[in-house]
Amino acid sequence: MLKILHILSDSNIGGAGTYVANILKNYDRNKYSMSVLIPSGSKAAKLFEDLDTKVIEADIAADKSFDFSSAVKLRKYIKDNGCDIIHAHGSASARLASKGLCKSVFTKHTLSVSGNGVRGVLDKFLYRITGGYAIAVSQAARDNLISLGFNRKKIYTVLNGVTDMLPADSQTKTDAKKSFGIDSSKYVVGCVARFSPEKDHATFLKAAKSASEKCDKLAFLLCGDGTTLNEMKTLAKRLGIYQRCVFAGTVYDVARAYHAMDLYCITSIYESFGQSLVEAWSAQLPSVTSDARGFAEISQNGVTSLIRSHSNADQISDAIIELYNDREMADFLAQNGRKLYKEKYDSITFTRNIEQVYDNIMNK
Repeated sequence: MLKILHILSDSNIGGAGTYVANILKNYDRNKYSMSVLIPSGSKAAKLFEDLDTKVIEADIAADKSFDFSSAVKLRKYIKDNGCDIIHAHGSASARLASKGLCKSVFTKHTLSVSGNGVRGVLDKFLYRITGGYAIAVSQAARDNLISLGFNRKKIYTVLNGVTDMLPADSQTKTDAKKSFGIDSSKYVVGCVARFSPEKDHATFLKAAKSASEKCDKLAFLLCGDGTTLNEMKTLAKRLGIYQRCVFAGTVYDVARAYHAMDLYCITSIYESFGQSLVEAWSAQLPSVTSDARGFAEISQNGVTSLIRSHSNADQISDAIIELYNDREMADFLAQNGRKLYKEKYDSITFTRNIEQVYDNIMNK
């Protein structure tokens, strides 16, 4: 039986935690033994409840890819407890800690800027000294790794899979809206994303203001936490749309959030994949996205989503109003998104592909 240790650095619930939770729900327990190590007090612990998995909360730095003292602590843990493979998520400390003790792989969840600033230099240096293998969640992520100097022969591309959110019937949708304090008659435009600069919630809110001026039936549901949350609340007040918005914070029952929505909208400047978009597809929601590469790589404009220029609030607003007015088009996108999810992005197929990576690494 292969012993796999997942190591995350996140203090909040994000794409990496959801990614690990999907693996833990579906992995072959006759072949693998898996556990998770997270920073003490991390909200991500909530994701792993009831998954019959050992969760270790350790005194390591949260939300930092590399921290030398954390690497020392992780190395001691790996030495004392042993494992065949560590699977790191946003933790260069873990990759360094495992060197010489066990095999390692990390998933490239986000895109890094190559050659600009300390982060780019540090990434290149750490990739060189830690070695190991990498999983890219998209072609964009693979290209990013190569641009950062990672050995292309050690990269596996495994597209993300997500838990099926399931389409909501009318009563489920009504109940979900009410649970967020939203009148059931409102047409809810929603987003599930951490509040950080690359997600560009400012463009979402500016588009919300413009769309609201054209249609008074709209409400906006924003789920997530992060560094720009308070700034975005202030912006919503300045734009005069705060009363139309629900800033829900971290939502543990994320299916309820999608079920409260009539339309999904995300306006990121850049994305490695677009996990929340695929979740919205699984919930059979029509969607509007920016042209960030991660979205454009998996979606098709006018078929599975309406794709508009990033940072262009007017284009996003017009797309929202277009789908509000044209419910036939909205349903067409929703049906196609659901079909694509079932064909390519279900969590069981994703987990089998991750397991194949583990087997390949052990056989090297």
